[in-house]
Amino acid sequence: MRVASLRQLIRTRNVREFSDLRTTAGNLTVRRLVSRLFHFAAWLAALASVPGGALWALTPVGIQLAGQRLPAGSDGFWRLFFASPTLLLLGLVGLWWLGRLGSGLTARLGLVAAGCGLAMVVFGNVGQFWLGLDDLFTATAPAYRAFRIGLVLLALGAVVLGVGAAWAQALPAWVAGPFVLAALCGLVASLQNLGDLGAGLWSAFGAGWIWLGSGVALSQILTSLNRRSTKKSALSP
Repeated sequence: MRVASLRQLIRTRNVREFSDLRTTAGNLTVRRLVSRLFHFAAWLAALASVPGGALWALTPVGIQLAGQRLPAGSDGFWRLFFASPTLLLLGLVGLWWLGRLGSGLTARLGLVAAGCGLAMVVFGNVGQFWLGLDDLFTATAPAYRAFRIGLVLLALGAVVLGVGAAWAQALPAWVAGPFVLAALCGLVASLQNLGDLGAGLWSAFGAGWIWLGSGVALSQILTSLNRRSTKKSALSP
């Protein structure tokens, strides 16, 4: 009887241990799946800066075409412009989540300034062309003021962010350098009305965001390929 009871006890313990192992393995699988989903979502968000920058860069062309073909004129284009800074803000969050913008004080200040600038641009655009705030408050024109201040804050924050990310080596120099130059173009275009030159500088700023998103993706691909080649060379006799 004692031997049978001992065997039964051992079997019960084995079943419990096996059940605990299955539970632990299941939890680890779920955690890995959730982590991969978050990582995938972060990359999708980061790549949103590419279409956002493209829409920004095409603003002068869009205004011209809207003025010629839409009944509302250029206002028809500006009603849709909020999509560009919204995508850029999403891309900024994704890049930050992936750790591609650095964690130093300079990068953080630039990130906050650029994020606040994008939020103000979205608010100003929606407030002026969808909510009609400037028609209600004609003396102060809050939406237009928020839009203009947001442009300056965005460009200035992008300059600081690019410099901080490059200094922290979070971004390669070949990605951060052109982005900072494009941000300087955007800053000049936001401060001065330079006509056709200002439109070109505006488009260059949008192209800088395209470069940032695609450059980060390309850098990640090159890093992965380099790691694979290193592992193969280490395993080869």
